Amino acid sequence: MATVAAPLRSARAASPNGGAAADLPNADYLLESLVSDVHSLALHVATIAMMVSANLRSDATWTLRGCRHLVHDDFKPLTLTLRYSDQIGVEAQVATRLSELCKAVGEAQTRLVPLLQVSAAIKQHRDQIQSLSDCWRRLASRMAAALAAIEPTVRARLNSTYISDSATLREFLRRAADNDTSEVDIAGIVKSPALKQKRRDPRVVVSRACIVETEAGSHPARLEDISRKGLGVTCDQPLSVGQKVAVALPDGRRLQATIANNNRPRFGMTLAEPLSDRDPLLGGALGETA
Repeated sequence: MATVAAPLRSARAASPNGGAAADLPNADYLLESLVSDVHSLALHVATIAMMVSANLRSDATWTLRGCRHLVHDDFKPLTLTLRYSDQIGVEAQVATRLSELCKAVGEAQTRLVPLLQVSAAIKQHRDQIQSLSDCWRRLASRMAAALAAIEPTVRARLNSTYISDSATLREFLRRAADNDTSEVDIAGIVKSPALKQKRRDPRVVVSRACIVETEAGSHPARLEDISRKGLGVTCDQPLSVGQKVAVALPDGRRLQATIANNNRPRFGMTLAEPLSDRDPLLGGALGETA
């Protein structure tokens, strides 16, 4: 992932509830978090729109049960981040559009839940599913417009991976809005587009000494970067995927983690407990957003 040329700094912002000013993490970090969640929402909307529309095809004998994991997403992190849109640098009208979309998606999900176990092949449910198909296709069109609206900000401040994925998602959304269900197979499985950005959480470069603690002992290492859910650490020890470790920082803090990937001397680690967006490791003046 390319480096964003913006120094990590703490953004001072008024509380959205009218309280005292609060320290926010780096604005570009928050923008990257927001865009990651917006892209996730876009994929979510297009996928459900295609699944519901495909359920109306003459060859569809399956139910909408495949949507069951999607209808419980509430996008609360995105909604919360949008409350700081002015500090992040997102235009108010774009933030309002995205907030309204989150609400509309939630309402559409609620309407979908009672139909998860039925098929349009059952005549009495066909009209309900047709109405839902129209609803989700409209949401796909609105989502594509929202992606286009935030794209200038993304282009100016984040790396090109997000712009590429935005174009891919807008095309996927357009096809969903146009009732193109060619990516849905006869079992109701949607073939999602390949996105370049695999990581959901932005990563901050920190480059500081640390100690990796294992059952066999303590080993000098360097914490290279960090996200809300993971660490990138270089260490000369032969650590194993799945191994439990603790990463001790100079200030005495210890982060519990599991080795997720091994490219020795670099190891990717998954944190046992995700960090808060307000964590000093993400919001302090430590480096650059990666």
